[in-house]
Amino acid sequence: MGVWLTTQFKLQVNEVGTAMLILGLGNLTGNIVGPRLVKKLGYMYSFYVGIFVLAGLYVILPYLKHILLVELFFFILFLLQEFYLYS
Repeated sequence: MGVWLTTQFKLQVNEVGTAMLILGLGNLTGNIVGPRLVKKLGYMYSFYVGIFVLAGLYVILPYLKHILLVELFFFILFLLQEFYLYS
């Protein structure tokens, strides 16, 4: 991901680090919130929604042109991956 961010958006090392920090915050948030949401929504629903939403987001990700949108997608992707793992 770091190489992609550097070549696509001409980011410096510290900016790539910031993007990875946002990715990690999504991961942490998913770890905290994920189990509660899965219990509330149900395992099967969470599983299928997680698969389809993640697939859609990964298809869209390479076409994003603004780094803020990419970082937002990183946050959402890793939040949902943790949510999906609990289902």
